[in-house]
Amino acid sequence: QLQDAIGTLRLLITDTRAISTGHAALGTYHTLLGRAHEAVGDSPNAAAGYVAALDAGSVISPYLNLWLGNYYIALNQPISAVVPYQNSVDAAPSTSTEFERREKLALALQLSQQPQSALAQYDAILARAQFITYRARILWESAQVLQASGQAGPAYARMQDLVANYEATPHALLALQALLNAAQPVDELQRGKVNFHN
Repeated sequence: QLQDAIGTLRLLITDTRAISTGHAALGTYHTLLGRAHEAVGDSPNAAAGYVAALDAGSVISPYLNLWLGNYYIALNQPISAVVPYQNSVDAAPSTSTEFERREKLALALQLSQQPQSALAQYDAILARAQFITYRARILWESAQVLQASGQAGPAYARMQDLVANYEATPHALLALQALLNAAQPVDELQRGKVNFHN
């Protein structure tokens, strides 16, 4: 009964504000209202609910920032997603969560025509990530950012790194194909290794 929930939550918010504009429950009510709007597919009002919950000092602000960033992306407003995503990165509860949120931030930055800032997020992941397949994917995505921003040389260098050091990953094969299509020189032994593994 989502519409009933929305109406009830709006009444609760109005009544609670009448008691105290700084009431601790307001963050919860706004969060629930945002979730209800999300459930009925109303993205603008879902985002508005999350903003109001953040303004009310909700204790789950790291998640609200993530949800808010997601909705700005869904609304095709990537520049508006940058600050919420950055806030969600700053409050990430674990390394894996931080990396996931950095990827979202990198996407928002890239879509906002800020390739160097997007690249900085990928590099922050690469500085600490350990798993080979994950590192290969991030390296490939960072190469795509470079190439899309007209920095072909640095993009090819990252692709060469993939071919040389990550030959067993599918992203090494993507890098190999991209290098060959661009008539870039490729070590024949590494080419054979990439093809064998893939």
